[in-house]
Amino acid sequence: MRSAWEGDTLTVTPVYGFAPNSAYVLTVDHAVARTATGQPLSTDVHVLFGTAPAAGPGTHGITSMTTPQQLAPDRVAGAGDGSEAVVARNGSLLLTGAGTGNEPGLVRIPTDALCVSRSGQSVAYVERTAGGTRVVFADAAGTPTSSVPVGVDQGSPVGWINDAEVAFVGGGRLQAVDRGGRVDTLSDTAVDAAHDTVELSPGGRYMYLRSAAGGLGRVVDLQTNATHPLSGGTGDAAFSADGATVAWFDTSGTAPVLDLAASAGGPVFGVPLPAVPGDQFSDLGLSPDGYHFVYTATGADHHAQLRLAMLPDGHTVAVSDGTAGRSPNWAASGRLFTVRSGGDIDTVPVDPAADRPAALQGLAMAFANAEISGDQGAQRALTTPDATLPTLPGITRAAVLWVLPQPGGSANARLRLTVDPTTDLPVARQAEETLVLGTRPDGTFAVRAANVKDFQSAPAAPQVIRCDPAALPGAVLLTFDSDLDPDTVATAIGLNTTDGHPVPVTASYDAQNRTVTVQPRAAMTAPVVVRVDTGLRDVRGQHPPTELRVTVNLAG
Repeated sequence: MRSAWEGDTLTVTPVYGFAPNSAYVLTVDHAVARTATGQPLSTDVHVLFGTAPAAGPGTHGITSMTTPQQLAPDRVAGAGDGSEAVVARNGSLLLTGAGTGNEPGLVRIPTDALCVSRSGQSVAYVERTAGGTRVVFADAAGTPTSSVPVGVDQGSPVGWINDAEVAFVGGGRLQAVDRGGRVDTLSDTAVDAAHDTVELSPGGRYMYLRSAAGGLGRVVDLQTNATHPLSGGTGDAAFSADGATVAWFDTSGTAPVLDLAASAGGPVFGVPLPAVPGDQFSDLGLSPDGYHFVYTATGADHHAQLRLAMLPDGHTVAVSDGTAGRSPNWAASGRLFTVRSGGDIDTVPVDPAADRPAALQGLAMAFANAEISGDQGAQRALTTPDATLPTLPGITRAAVLWVLPQPGGSANARLRLTVDPTTDLPVARQAEETLVLGTRPDGTFAVRAANVKDFQSAPAAPQVIRCDPAALPGAVLLTFDSDLDPDTVATAIGLNTTDGHPVPVTASYDAQNRTVTVQPRAAMTAPVVVRVDTGLRDVRGQHPPTELRVTVNLAG
């Protein structure tokens, strides 16, 4: 640590910076500190803060990405301004707005607001006539089953609340109506649906609202009535398919980023976006696969580009030049999305040869955000029906330590869940969670099991915050949350065979990034066990309370 005084301001700086996505407590020891007159402090002073997750280069780092492929939009129908197409559970397209035509697989619905429930089992839309407005309830294919009269404001979106109620803006407030016609007010927050930007999350727990008068957009938790602003969020926002993650464009800094966080609030994960001065970003859509997202970039010369990009590094994988893709909507499979381009509705396929590691990483991150939000509906949407959800305290951050493929097509993920320190309890509490990930019958990924150990005080010792056997072929990278004593690395960190025999390796330490690279001296064709022993020390002499063993495959 380095420290410096300037007037009455003390600046404390770690030599190699802070670890990402970590809770910190800066303590001023009352037994040591003195005032300018030499008086001791009455008690310790605790300054509580945390750091945001960092966007790593992943396996497709921006600096090494290849030229993006070309998207292949396929025109399916003409559409008016403001129309959009939503993909129903059976694969048919539900097209809003008046129009004519009898295209196969296309259902035209004369409405300005339509939604599919998070489960895909229900559809709802607004019907406007000279006699008033009604909310129409429909089945998964969009076939009406009933309707109820209710006052829906012009410009209001609609959104399902767990297949039971439909949320809408009425009388300047967010309300909900069930199939029996019972109406409840969900929030007292004033909403001008005709002018404000309003988005409702799948599952119906959250509302994104940005006033037409300007200022930051904010998310309202409709279950707790808590509200939090989205830092730098002055434009579009989008929710994940499960509803527990919110994403938004942040152009408040020197370079534009896509920010993501748990919908209920928490650490913000920033993803850099390729841009030149004058670029504007709009029409954001997050894929259900957990790692693709789509948006439109418009230059100062009004030239538009529809982009398909990937997490965690935001690199562009495909583009459609000269095309502004308005109102993107994803199919539940993540293999297709729809956009309005000019006067047409297009479908855009996404390469079905999915990046499996990215999809599994995306699922683990989505489940972590659902746990941070305490959103059991979102957790259930991400799990198989037979999975048991863990009971958790109010966690404030979660880090995905690793996601490792297993035989038979499954994968194991390890998460570290954290309850940040408070003024009453200035010590972070942590627990590690193991997820078993696999596929559903439709081929999408889901959490099959989740098991959490007991929460304990976070150790004042080095911990692994990332184990990555894929970033460097034939090697494993271990990233730590504290500065290591380099003299202890070679003996405390290494590889074993699965039956316990040591594997000759070279272990090198990058102090700047707190990362140890473990490289076998010969190519490994069988799984190996990464070991971190308690002989490891950080620069303060602290050691891990327990040893770590992780089985990985370095054969590629």
